[in-house]
Amino acid sequence: MTLLDRTYLPPESHVLVACSGGGDSVALLHLMVADAHRYRWRLEVAHLDHGLREESSLDAAFTRELAADLGLECVVECADVAEQRRPGEGVEAAARRVRYDFLHRVRDKLAPGGLIATGHTADDQLETLAMRLERGSGLRGLRSILPIREDGVVRPLLGARRQELRGWMRARGIGWREDATNLDVSIRRNRWRQLFESLPPGSYEQLLDGAATVSLHARRLLPLHNRMAGWWLDRDRGPRLPGEILLERLPASCHLGVLDHALLETALEGSGADPRSVNNRLRRELIRLWRSDRTTGETGGGLLQLGERMWAESVPEGLLLASGADPHWECDTGEELQLRLPAPGGSEAVSMELPLGGIIEASVTPDDTVRRLAGGARAAGVDGRWKAVLDADAAGGQVSVRYPRAGDRIQPLGMEGHKRLADLFSEERIPRLTRGRLPVVEAGGEILWVTGVRQAHRTRVTADTKLGVTLRFQAYY
Repeated sequence: MTLLDRTYLPPESHVLVACSGGGDSVALLHLMVADAHRYRWRLEVAHLDHGLREESSLDAAFTRELAADLGLECVVECADVAEQRRPGEGVEAAARRVRYDFLHRVRDKLAPGGLIATGHTADDQLETLAMRLERGSGLRGLRSILPIREDGVVRPLLGARRQELRGWMRARGIGWREDATNLDVSIRRNRWRQLFESLPPGSYEQLLDGAATVSLHARRLLPLHNRMAGWWLDRDRGPRLPGEILLERLPASCHLGVLDHALLETALEGSGADPRSVNNRLRRELIRLWRSDRTTGETGGGLLQLGERMWAESVPEGLLLASGADPHWECDTGEELQLRLPAPGGSEAVSMELPLGGIIEASVTPDDTVRRLAGGARAAGVDGRWKAVLDADAAGGQVSVRYPRAGDRIQPLGMEGHKRLADLFSEERIPRLTRGRLPVVEAGGEILWVTGVRQAHRTRVTADTKLGVTLRFQAYY
């Protein structure tokens, strides 16, 4: 086996080589330069000084000089990783995020549409798999380091061992920089590395082969698991708002194992969240909330914030994931929008798109439907939640649509008095993440319909109704 796997480096590729100055990335750069003419690769080098070590400037200088000796352009930048850390983000995770942001930015400038090559090895693969097993990762995590990513990052040394690369460079008199922090056992990866290095060579080789096999099988199985998860989530369960995904609670006797993680991963993506931004602690808590029988309450005990305007809520049916949501819904969320009701005899529906997603459609109600409703009979699909029939005269001329506000009150259909909308939401067990995004239809300062909840008594169809207007809220995405 050759050290450099060219499978992911097609001829005439434009490649940005990430070089830290360490042994693996220096070996990658030399190996690629040796084959560049034969495969007509166009190469550039990028180095990011993370500013985390005193000697990091020497690494940058070494890389710049190495690239110059090889006749390659080299982009070197400095970054204050400590300053750019996000809340709850570890130093290593922050350094990785900042580094890849830098590499993508440089690639897009120097080699648009090209590849980014990094020097990850089989040893890195094993260490990463061990750390993810330690954290209890699902199939996505067990893929470990991918040979190629969708964003164009490739790992041509993933089949090579760190020891082989060092031997290859020593035989050719090639030097590299050593990172003193690799000896710091407070770093999880270094602890695993030292443990593996203490094993007999034969045992270590078996572990390397096993890690490669696990990674390969996980990569093959994940698409199947995702398809199963997608089928489960996409089943028709009625209208839902944009950015909402419901993970239905399963019977206590039903254990899906790793499919739990696949379902959660697919649900996060479907709600618009970036699964990589949800750490393992949050994932474990999400699965616990999903599998438990906790339900939403006014105290917000079943709420979990995953990011900016990204929340999860334990609801009676399971776990609701919602992006663009806010559990503190009692606020003014925008201006009122005028809704034009259809004229008598009109055959075309009038529709209006809403700021937070979904469409409200108004159409003339057929006379036979009006008669059935006036006589107390049910009409197909008219339940007052997602579809309601209003008496146009009772509604009045100026009808508007807005979102719930603090202090809103409604006289629900069939009741004599008014009720606080907050109380009605609680009685109907409407998730807190959904409440602020349910459109409210009103006229003359009085609420006529709260979509997804209840129609008002004032606009009910009676024997005196001359014109019925059907309002339908289409919230599918």
